[in-house]
Amino acid sequence: MERTRRTQARLLLVFVLAVPLLSGCWDRQEIEQRAVVLGVGIDVASEQTVNKNEGEVSHLRGSFPEPETGNIRVTMQIAVPGRIPLGPGVSGSGGGGGGAGGQNTVWVVDGFGQTINDALNNMQQSVALPLFYGHLRVIVISEAVAKKGIQNLNDFLRRNPEIRRMTWMVVSRGKAAEVMRLRRSSSVCRRFT
Repeated sequence: MERTRRTQARLLLVFVLAVPLLSGCWDRQEIEQRAVVLGVGIDVASEQTVNKNEGEVSHLRGSFPEPETGNIRVTMQIAVPGRIPLGPGVSGSGGGGGGAGGQNTVWVVDGFGQTINDALNNMQQSVALPLFYGHLRVIVISEAVAKKGIQNLNDFLRRNPEIRRMTWMVVSRGKAAEVMRLRRSSSVCRRFT
């Protein structure tokens, strides 16, 4: 009788210790189940544009006072899986590059809102997959936004754990959305390097 209880206690202990090890990757997310953001452009948006394009996603229209810095337009470059070159043959002439030549490698999406968080929430409604900022390379801010101050914007970006501290932040003379829509070409690359 005593021996049976010891055996049962040992089996119960082994079972209790083995259960956490059997859980596996409970929080994993496949790379194909994410919208990989490569670039972010931030511009000032007019109130008419925001009212026309902003849905009542994160708040009811008119329920919050207008921000002092104005409305925001966020433009993102999202990687299209399978079309990004993987090797040194980026130009398409020889080399072991992956992807399909001549096709767009990024998808450009706009979001409008009263704050950057509001704009990102509205943008998430038009993108089926969750936005992933782990591969973000550049944040382009228009000169109009920079003149109004980027303290709140910088604070928001720093608090996001997916955005790396080594991400480039640049100010453009024109609209940041235009920079996000540029196609990769040698003349454009030479101009920005």
